[in-house]
Amino acid sequence: GVISHDSALLVHELCDINPTHVHLTIPTSYRMSRAGGERYSIHRADLEPEEITRIGAVTLTSIRRTIADSVGSIPDYLVHQALDTARDRGAIRPAERDELTDRLQRELVK
Repeated sequence: GVISHDSALLVHELCDINPTHVHLTIPTSYRMSRAGGERYSIHRADLEPEEITRIGAVTLTSIRRTIADSVGSIPDYLVHQALDTARDRGAIRPAERDELTDRLQRELVK
């Protein structure tokens, strides 16, 4: 598995988030013998190689995947902050930022 969601936002230093759990994404085919405890939030997804990155010895979701996973699960101002930080660093293209912003707006309408 890899660090993802809120935890990956923190590792990437994209916004002012302070996760209460360690978020991990594991493959859908992986069967765990235990839940991982109350300090972990387990997500299941089959990630593509381009959706995974490394920072030193830490394996986590890419910036784009991290922000996409966060839409709808954290306050929208934190998603906007992450999008702006990623754009300012050149970590996402303007078109990707626009796509993720549109997705955030659709989530807010629901």
